[in-house]
Amino acid sequence: MTPSEIETASRRRYNAVNDTFFSQAEIFDLIYFAEQEMAQLDLIEGIDTSTTTVASTQSYAMPTSFIKIFRAKYNTTFLTKIDPSEEQILTMNISSTQTGTPQYWYFYRQRVYLVPTPDAAQTLELWGNKEATVPVVATTLEVPSLFHGAIVNFCVAEMHAKDKQHNMFDRYRDRFDKDLVRVQQYVRMRKRAGRMASVKDEEQLPYNSLGWL
Repeated sequence: MTPSEIETASRRRYNAVNDTFFSQAEIFDLIYFAEQEMAQLDLIEGIDTSTTTVASTQSYAMPTSFIKIFRAKYNTTFLTKIDPSEEQILTMNISSTQTGTPQYWYFYRQRVYLVPTPDAAQTLELWGNKEATVPVVATTLEVPSLFHGAIVNFCVAEMHAKDKQHNMFDRYRDRFDKDLVRVQQYVRMRKRAGRMASVKDEEQLPYNSLGWL
């Protein structure tokens, strides 16, 4: 559904198709707020390919509107995610200024760190969960169509709130809260289906607690 179709569905549900008490701009704001609530549950995914590494620069800012990063690719190679503490093991026996082709990445304080530090300018692709964009009439919503009905429930709840119909607000807000539970179930299923293998066995890594092998 487009934002205009969700507006129409919400007005029909509320029996306010031609009611000027609710403007299109107001309902579009409600669509955005509903999407943002679902975005916080990792529903909206995106990819940023605009970042280019700089030789001898290790960290890069999180892309605009991203909430978290879950995958990184340097040039043509996917990198292995590590914990910030693991960098100490990886760099224990090498110079702090040593550069090369990154093999690992980690996220710390809104920045992506590459290990080892890049020695060339290459494309750094980042996959992550992101915020919704503000909808306009012809926007393709980033929330999957499975949950467009949930957006309608949110809009209708807020329309009842504006009309001071608190019992009906509670009813539709309860529906939306149940929709959020289904969003969480969907996100967990999607993560299981798309999870990349991650080996943490020291015997299969090129380093152990003493450093590089």
